[in-house]
Amino acid sequence: MTSSSASSVTYTHCHLANHKQCHANKHTSVRRRGSEKRTNTTISHAEENKLCLDRQSSYRRGHSTETAVLCPHNDLVYAIDQQRITGLVMLDLSAAFDTVDHSILLSVLERRFGICNITLSWFRSYLSDRTQTFHVNDTSSNQLPVSYSVPQGSSAGPVEFIAYTEDVSEVFNRHGVQHHLYADDKQVYVDTPVSNVPTARAILQSCIREVGGWCSSRRLQLNEIKTELIWFGSTKILGKVPESELHLTVGATTIQPVSSASIWTLSCQ
Repeated sequence: MTSSSASSVTYTHCHLANHKQCHANKHTSVRRRGSEKRTNTTISHAEENKLCLDRQSSYRRGHSTETAVLCPHNDLVYAIDQQRITGLVMLDLSAAFDTVDHSILLSVLERRFGICNITLSWFRSYLSDRTQTFHVNDTSSNQLPVSYSVPQGSSAGPVEFIAYTEDVSEVFNRHGVQHHLYADDKQVYVDTPVSNVPTARAILQSCIREVGGWCSSRRLQLNEIKTELIWFGSTKILGKVPESELHLTVGATTIQPVSSASIWTLSCQ
């Protein structure tokens, strides 16, 4: 079991008998409200300047798991109506929120989102001097510095993560694949005439390999073993493709197609 804390948060309980402790806890609440206000301002800035991905449904006003399901669903149904087959890959990142590099995150916020001056200094202060302590029964370790991960349970953490991973869309666009994102969950898919399935497979394989390289540049880890592949099409169309031609090979990993998969709240079969 682990717990993380910022150096500015000193007290977790407030007792009226201890005015000094109450005073410190009051400042902690003020900082928390300041965090939420700064985060909301940053989100508004990104939305107004069209810096957010159209196909990122997490932590955005007017978006949810519902839009994350409906957008790909509409694309899949349209492809089936056109007598096409669609290969959809659900990419899995290992402990994504825990491996965010603070220095890279600050660089991304400044370079891609134009965050600077006081606001950038606030984010730098927010991420700095964090520590982690391990607790086992009644024993606690010494405090260890934390230079990775985004603070979970905070309003800023999720926003920082989607900013950190925003430019993965450039990889998808280079390969001409459609995609939809929800936090660290990424759906990548391409539709094709049944006669061109080998080309679609090659596109997906090449895209996944480049995503793996992009992950390394962000100190993230693509879990190829847990990555899933599912093909969509009418029964007639799917029946025209041998099963031996439906798998993907990425490095030393072979991704076999599955007959059903859960995409957040939607179960696909």
